[in-house]
Amino acid sequence: MKLPSYKEAASVTIVWKWYKDAEDALLKSKQNILSKIRRGKPLPREFMFKSQREVTNQFDNSLKELRYATMLGLISAIEAAFRIDFQIRLSGKKDDKISLKFNQLSNKKKRGWSNFGDDILKTWKNIASSDGLEKSIKDLMDILPLRDWLAHGRCWEKRFTQKYDPDTIIIVAEKLIDNLPHNNFFGRKYLSI
Repeated sequence: MKLPSYKEAASVTIVWKWYKDAEDALLKSKQNILSKIRRGKPLPREFMFKSQREVTNQFDNSLKELRYATMLGLISAIEAAFRIDFQIRLSGKKDDKISLKFNQLSNKKKRGWSNFGDDILKTWKNIASSDGLEKSIKDLMDILPLRDWLAHGRCWEKRFTQKYDPDTIIIVAEKLIDNLPHNNFFGRKYLSI
């Protein structure tokens, strides 16, 4: 089994900061362009000859794409935290309950790769020591269809009914941080906000 490198691992904090910075920049740019249109000032080439409505629609579409990219980035950062924890448990020969379950699971799998939802998260959910942790894991499992839809190009009908946005995903991450064992979750620094 090839051990992962954590140098490029996604981090919830970094993805969230990028999102807030990019959202702020887009909103400021939108206001600047709309102000120039109202005052009859020269516009950058991509906005020439566009109405206020067309400019607003263009920025709204950019913000929507930013939100989609952010949700995918946040979910992948959460997954990275769990996968790092999983790998540390396997390579460190830990003997706590979750580590023993992961070792049993890994021994059953070919090439040592485990499915995030069906293997890693279900194991965490099954050994959850509190209702809060069990609910947090279930909430994360509920957003996996969103991740799949985003990661595969949004080219099929959504298989989820809840409306998601970056704030929803951050709430899931915060609940996980609050409920995962403070001294026994090795991906904590990638999950922290």
